[in-house]
Amino acid sequence: MAFARQRLTSTPVVGKVLRWKKTHGWIEPECSIDHPDIGKHQGHIFVHGEDIVPKWRGLVAGSMVEFILYFDGHGLGAEECMARKVLRVTLAWKQAQDLFGADGQGLAEFEAKMQVSIRAYQWCQMDGTNSDLPFLLFEIWGRPQAVVETIDALAMKREDSKDSETLCVNLLLPESRLWKVDLFQLQHFGGLEVSSSITITDPMPCRTLTLQAMQPNFRSALHALIAQAFRPAIEDRLGLSSDVANRLTKPVPYTQALFVHGKKKAADHVPSFGPKGSLKLLWVSFGGVDLMFELSSSHFNELQCGHEGYSNGSSWKVSNLLGMIGA
Repeated sequence: MAFARQRLTSTPVVGKVLRWKKTHGWIEPECSIDHPDIGKHQGHIFVHGEDIVPKWRGLVAGSMVEFILYFDGHGLGAEECMARKVLRVTLAWKQAQDLFGADGQGLAEFEAKMQVSIRAYQWCQMDGTNSDLPFLLFEIWGRPQAVVETIDALAMKREDSKDSETLCVNLLLPESRLWKVDLFQLQHFGGLEVSSSITITDPMPCRTLTLQAMQPNFRSALHALIAQAFRPAIEDRLGLSSDVANRLTKPVPYTQALFVHGKKKAADHVPSFGPKGSLKLLWVSFGGVDLMFELSSSHFNELQCGHEGYSNGSSWKVSNLLGMIGA
Protein backbone atom coordinates (compact mmCIF):
# COMPACT_ATOMS: atom_id res chain seq x y z
CA MET A 1 0.00 0.00 0.00
CA ALA A 2 1.47 3.33 -1.06
CA PHE A 3 2.00 5.88 1.67
CA ALA A 4 0.73 9.36 0.78
CA ARG A 5 3.19 12.18 1.12
CA GLN A 6 2.92 14.17 4.30
CA ARG A 7 4.27 17.71 4.27
CA LEU A 8 6.38 18.49 7.30
CA THR A 9 7.03 22.21 6.67
CA SER A 10 4.89 25.05 5.43
CA THR A 11 7.82 27.37 4.70
CA PRO A 12 10.84 26.46 2.54
CA VAL A 13 13.85 24.69 4.04
CA VAL A 14 17.29 25.69 2.74
CA GLY A 15 19.99 23.17 1.93
CA LYS A 16 23.07 22.40 -0.16
CA VAL A 17 23.07 19.91 -3.03
CA LEU A 18 25.54 17.13 -2.21
CA ARG A 19 25.10 14.90 -5.26
CA TRP A 20 23.05 14.86 -8.45
CA LYS A 21 22.74 11.74 -10.61
CA LYS A 22 20.75 12.83 -13.70
CA THR A 23 17.33 11.88 -12.26
CA HIS A 24 17.74 12.33 -8.50
CA GLY A 25 20.08 13.59 -5.83
CA TRP A 26 20.69 14.33 -2.16
CA ILE A 27 20.49 17.57 -0.19
CA GLU A 28 22.13 18.49 3.10
CA PRO A 29 19.74 20.76 5.05
CA GLU A 30 21.17 23.88 6.67
CA CYS A 31 18.87 23.65 9.69
CA SER A 32 18.35 20.82 12.15
CA ILE A 33 15.34 18.60 11.39
CA ASP A 34 13.43 16.91 14.19
CA HIS A 35 12.07 13.68 12.69
CA PRO A 36 12.61 9.98 13.54
CA ASP A 37 13.78 9.21 9.97
CA ILE A 38 16.36 12.00 9.71
CA GLY A 39 19.17 9.55 10.48
CA LYS A 40 18.28 7.10 7.71
CA HIS A 41 20.59 8.57 5.08
CA GLN A 42 23.13 10.38 7.25
CA GLY A 43 20.72 13.30 7.61
CA HIS A 44 20.49 13.87 3.85
CA ILE A 45 17.22 14.63 2.02
CA PHE A 46 16.22 12.85 -1.20
CA VAL A 47 15.13 14.90 -4.23
CA HIS A 48 13.76 13.62 -7.55
CA GLY A 49 13.72 15.40 -10.89
CA GLU A 50 9.92 15.44 -10.85
CA ASP A 51 10.00 17.61 -7.72
CA ILE A 52 12.31 20.31 -9.08
CA VAL A 53 10.93 23.66 -10.25
CA PRO A 54 10.90 23.57 -13.24
CA LYS A 55 10.63 19.78 -13.53
CA TRP A 56 13.73 17.83 -14.50
CA ARG A 57 16.01 20.86 -14.30
CA GLY A 58 19.31 19.32 -13.19
CA LEU A 59 20.87 20.49 -9.94
CA VAL A 60 24.54 21.28 -9.45
CA ALA A 61 26.47 19.81 -6.54
CA GLY A 62 27.46 22.58 -4.14
CA SER A 63 24.58 24.89 -5.09
CA MET A 64 21.98 26.09 -2.60
CA VAL A 65 18.31 25.16 -2.92
CA GLU A 66 15.08 25.70 -1.01
CA PHE A 67 12.34 23.10 -0.75
CA ILE A 68 9.30 21.84 1.13
CA LEU A 69 10.11 18.82 3.32
CA TYR A 70 7.88 15.74 3.13
CA PHE A 71 7.70 12.19 4.52
CA ASP A 72 6.38 9.35 2.33
CA GLY A 73 6.83 6.28 4.51
CA HIS A 74 10.25 5.48 3.03
CA GLY A 75 12.11 8.53 4.26
CA LEU A 76 12.38 12.29 3.98
CA GLY A 77 12.22 14.04 0.63
CA ALA A 78 12.19 17.47 -0.98
CA GLU A 79 9.40 18.79 -3.20
CA GLU A 80 8.91 22.16 -4.89
CA CYS A 81 12.72 22.25 -4.90
CA MET A 82 14.09 25.45 -6.40
CA ALA A 83 17.72 26.42 -6.98
CA ARG A 84 18.73 29.64 -5.28
CA LYS A 85 20.57 32.31 -7.25
CA VAL A 86 23.99 33.52 -6.12
CA LEU A 87 26.01 36.69 -6.51
CA ARG A 88 29.50 37.11 -5.07
CA VAL A 89 30.54 40.36 -3.44
CA THR A 90 33.96 41.44 -2.19
CA LEU A 91 34.17 43.68 0.86
CA ALA A 92 37.25 45.37 2.26
CA TRP A 93 38.22 44.04 5.67
CA LYS A 94 37.23 47.22 7.49
CA GLN A 95 33.87 47.43 5.74
CA ALA A 96 33.10 43.79 6.57
CA GLN A 97 34.08 44.24 10.22
CA ASP A 98 32.02 47.42 10.51
CA LEU A 99 28.99 45.56 9.18
CA PHE A 100 29.32 42.21 10.97
CA GLY A 101 31.75 42.74 13.84
CA ALA A 102 35.42 41.92 14.22
CA ASP A 103 34.78 38.17 14.20
CA GLY A 104 31.68 38.12 12.00
CA GLN A 105 29.34 37.61 14.95
CA GLY A 106 26.59 39.69 13.32
CA LEU A 107 26.46 37.66 10.11
CA ALA A 108 23.83 35.12 11.27
CA GLU A 109 21.44 37.87 12.33
CA PHE A 110 21.94 39.66 9.00
CA GLU A 111 21.22 36.40 7.11
CA ALA A 112 17.96 35.88 8.98
CA LYS A 113 16.89 39.48 8.44
CA MET A 114 17.54 39.40 4.69
CA GLN A 115 16.28 35.79 4.22
CA VAL A 116 19.40 34.66 2.37
CA SER A 117 22.25 32.22 2.94
CA ILE A 118 25.71 33.77 3.09
CA ARG A 119 29.08 32.05 2.83
CA ALA A 120 32.08 34.14 3.81
CA TYR A 121 35.57 33.25 2.56
CA GLN A 122 39.02 34.36 3.63
CA TRP A 123 42.03 33.28 1.58
CA CYS A 124 44.99 31.69 3.36
CA GLN A 125 48.50 30.72 2.34
CA MET A 126 49.52 27.07 2.09
CA ASP A 127 51.05 27.27 5.58
CA GLY A 128 47.78 28.55 7.06
CA THR A 129 48.77 32.20 7.39
CA ASN A 130 46.53 34.96 6.04
CA SER A 131 46.96 35.95 2.40
CA ASP A 132 47.66 39.52 1.34
CA LEU A 133 44.30 39.89 -0.44
CA PRO A 134 42.69 43.10 0.89
CA PHE A 135 39.12 41.78 0.82
CA LEU A 136 36.76 39.03 1.94
CA LEU A 137 34.43 37.19 -0.42
CA PHE A 138 30.74 36.87 0.43
CA GLU A 139 28.52 34.47 -1.54
CA ILE A 140 24.87 35.52 -1.24
CA TRP A 141 22.35 32.78 -2.05
CA GLY A 142 18.61 33.37 -2.24
CA ARG A 143 15.68 34.33 -4.38
CA PRO A 144 16.54 37.17 -6.79
CA GLN A 145 14.66 39.85 -4.83
CA ALA A 146 16.33 38.85 -1.56
CA VAL A 147 19.79 38.76 -3.18
CA VAL A 148 19.29 42.24 -4.65
CA GLU A 149 18.09 43.68 -1.34
CA THR A 150 21.06 42.14 0.46
CA ILE A 151 23.62 43.61 -1.94
CA ASP A 152 21.84 46.94 -1.71
CA ALA A 153 22.41 46.83 2.05
CA LEU A 154 26.09 45.92 1.61
CA ALA A 155 26.91 48.49 -1.08
CA MET A 156 29.03 51.51 -0.30
CA LYS A 157 27.13 54.76 -0.45
CA ARG A 158 28.41 58.04 -1.86
CA GLU A 159 26.51 61.30 -1.68
CA ASP A 160 26.44 62.90 -5.14
CA SER A 161 24.20 65.77 -4.07
CA LYS A 162 21.56 66.60 -1.52
CA ASP A 163 18.96 64.73 -3.51
CA SER A 164 20.85 61.74 -4.90
CA GLU A 165 22.94 58.88 -3.60
CA THR A 166 25.15 56.60 -5.64
CA LEU A 167 25.69 52.99 -4.59
CA CYS A 168 28.87 51.10 -5.48
CA VAL A 169 29.65 47.41 -5.19
CA ASN A 170 32.40 45.07 -6.40
CA LEU A 171 31.02 41.77 -7.72
CA LEU A 172 33.02 38.69 -8.62
CA LEU A 173 31.91 37.03 -11.86
CA PRO A 174 33.26 33.57 -12.81
CA GLU A 175 34.86 33.47 -16.24
CA SER A 176 32.47 30.63 -17.07
CA ARG A 177 29.47 33.00 -16.72
CA LEU A 178 30.97 36.23 -18.03
CA TRP A 179 30.07 35.28 -21.61
CA LYS A 180 26.38 35.35 -20.64
CA VAL A 181 26.46 38.92 -19.39
CA ASP A 182 25.29 41.71 -21.71
CA LEU A 183 27.50 44.57 -20.55
CA PHE A 184 25.89 47.02 -22.95
CA GLN A 185 22.49 46.45 -21.37
CA LEU A 186 23.88 46.85 -17.85
CA GLN A 187 25.57 50.13 -18.77
CA HIS A 188 22.14 51.67 -19.29
CA PHE A 189 21.64 51.59 -15.53
CA GLY A 190 24.90 53.26 -14.48
CA GLY A 191 28.66 52.99 -14.43
CA LEU A 192 30.14 49.57 -15.13
CA GLU A 193 33.72 48.34 -15.24
CA VAL A 194 35.14 44.83 -15.66
CA SER A 195 38.68 44.19 -14.45
CA SER A 196 41.16 43.56 -17.25
CA SER A 197 42.86 40.79 -15.29
CA ILE A 198 41.71 37.82 -13.21
CA THR A 199 40.98 38.86 -9.61
CA ILE A 200 41.15 35.36 -8.10
CA THR A 201 41.94 31.94 -9.54
CA ASP A 202 40.84 29.73 -6.64
CA PRO A 203 38.33 28.09 -6.46
CA MET A 204 37.55 29.38 -9.99
CA PRO A 205 38.89 32.18 -12.21
CA CYS A 206 36.85 35.33 -11.57
CA ARG A 207 36.94 38.95 -12.68
CA THR A 208 35.71 41.95 -10.74
CA LEU A 209 32.65 43.76 -12.04
CA THR A 210 32.28 47.17 -10.40
CA LEU A 211 28.77 48.60 -10.52
CA GLN A 212 27.93 52.21 -9.65
CA ALA A 213 24.39 53.58 -9.99
CA MET A 214 21.78 55.65 -8.26
CA GLN A 215 18.60 54.13 -6.91
CA PRO A 216 16.45 52.59 -8.32
CA ASN A 217 18.85 51.87 -11.19
CA PHE A 218 21.22 50.05 -8.86
CA ARG A 219 18.65 47.39 -8.05
CA SER A 220 17.48 47.20 -11.66
CA ALA A 221 21.06 46.50 -12.78
CA LEU A 222 21.39 43.69 -10.23
CA HIS A 223 18.11 42.12 -11.33
CA ALA A 224 19.28 42.29 -14.96
CA LEU A 225 22.64 40.74 -14.04
CA ILE A 226 20.96 37.82 -12.26
CA ALA A 227 18.61 37.25 -15.20
CA GLN A 228 21.54 37.23 -17.63
CA ALA A 229 24.03 35.18 -15.63
CA PHE A 230 21.47 32.51 -14.76
CA ARG A 231 19.69 32.17 -18.07
CA PRO A 232 18.16 28.69 -18.49
CA ALA A 233 20.25 26.12 -20.26
CA ILE A 234 20.06 26.01 -24.04
CA GLU A 235 18.14 22.73 -24.07
CA ASP A 236 15.45 24.18 -21.79
CA ARG A 237 14.99 27.33 -23.86
CA LEU A 238 14.89 25.58 -27.24
CA GLY A 239 13.27 22.29 -26.22
CA LEU A 240 16.32 20.26 -27.24
CA SER A 241 16.98 16.79 -25.87
CA SER A 242 19.96 16.51 -23.52
CA ASP A 243 22.00 14.41 -25.98
CA VAL A 244 21.64 17.09 -28.66
CA ALA A 245 22.42 19.85 -26.17
CA ASN A 246 25.58 18.03 -25.14
CA ARG A 247 26.84 18.39 -28.70
CA LEU A 248 26.87 22.14 -28.34
CA THR A 249 30.20 23.39 -27.11
CA LYS A 250 30.89 24.93 -23.76
CA PRO A 251 31.14 28.73 -23.62
CA VAL A 252 34.37 30.37 -24.72
CA PRO A 253 35.40 34.03 -24.97
CA TYR A 254 33.73 36.01 -27.76
CA THR A 255 37.08 36.51 -29.47
CA GLN A 256 37.28 32.79 -30.25
CA ALA A 257 34.03 32.61 -32.20
CA LEU A 258 32.21 34.10 -35.14
CA PHE A 259 29.26 36.22 -34.10
CA VAL A 260 26.52 35.81 -36.70
CA HIS A 261 24.31 38.89 -36.93
CA GLY A 262 23.17 38.84 -40.56
CA LYS A 263 26.55 38.84 -42.30
CA LYS A 264 28.92 36.10 -43.35
CA LYS A 265 31.75 38.46 -44.21
CA ALA A 266 33.63 37.74 -40.99
CA ALA A 267 33.65 34.01 -41.66
CA ASP A 268 37.23 34.14 -42.93
CA HIS A 269 38.40 35.20 -39.50
CA VAL A 270 36.89 32.29 -37.59
CA PRO A 271 39.71 30.35 -35.90
CA SER A 272 40.21 26.65 -36.52
CA PHE A 273 40.88 24.21 -33.73
CA GLY A 274 40.77 20.48 -33.03
CA PRO A 275 42.84 17.81 -34.83
CA LYS A 276 44.85 19.62 -37.50
CA GLY A 277 42.42 22.52 -37.42
CA SER A 278 39.54 20.35 -38.58
CA LEU A 279 36.87 22.19 -36.58
CA LYS A 280 35.57 25.72 -36.52
CA LEU A 281 33.63 27.45 -33.80
CA LEU A 282 30.40 29.27 -34.66
CA TRP A 283 28.49 31.55 -32.30
CA VAL A 284 24.88 32.27 -33.20
CA SER A 285 22.59 34.73 -31.45
CA PHE A 286 18.89 34.73 -32.22
CA GLY A 287 15.71 35.53 -30.38
CA GLY A 288 17.65 36.24 -27.19
CA VAL A 289 19.31 32.81 -27.23
CA ASP A 290 23.06 32.33 -27.69
CA LEU A 291 24.31 29.08 -29.21
CA MET A 292 27.79 27.75 -29.81
CA PHE A 293 28.44 25.08 -32.42
CA GLU A 294 31.45 22.99 -33.35
CA LEU A 295 31.38 22.52 -37.10
CA SER A 296 33.70 20.57 -39.33
CA SER A 297 35.47 22.68 -41.93
CA SER A 298 33.39 21.10 -44.70
CA HIS A 299 30.14 21.87 -42.88
CA PHE A 300 31.31 25.38 -42.21
CA ASN A 301 32.09 25.92 -45.89
CA GLU A 302 28.68 24.49 -46.82
CA LEU A 303 27.05 26.88 -44.37
CA GLN A 304 29.08 29.77 -45.74
CA CYS A 305 28.43 29.03 -49.39
CA GLY A 306 24.85 27.82 -49.15
CA HIS A 307 23.31 30.96 -47.67
CA GLU A 308 23.75 34.68 -48.03
CA GLY A 309 23.62 35.33 -44.29
CA TYR A 310 21.65 34.91 -41.13
CA SER A 311 19.14 37.38 -39.86
CA ASN A 312 18.52 37.63 -36.13
CA GLY A 313 15.47 35.55 -35.27
CA SER A 314 15.51 33.14 -38.23
CA SER A 315 14.19 29.76 -37.14
CA TRP A 316 15.51 27.91 -40.19
CA LYS A 317 19.02 28.93 -39.25
CA VAL A 318 18.96 26.91 -36.04
CA SER A 319 17.35 23.84 -37.56
CA ASN A 320 19.94 23.93 -40.33
CA LEU A 321 22.80 24.07 -37.85
CA LEU A 322 21.32 21.32 -35.70
CA GLY A 323 21.08 19.17 -38.80
CA MET A 324 24.78 19.68 -39.42
CA ILE A 325 25.73 18.34 -36.00
CA GLY A 326 23.53 15.29 -36.49
CA ALA A 327 20.60 16.33 -34.29
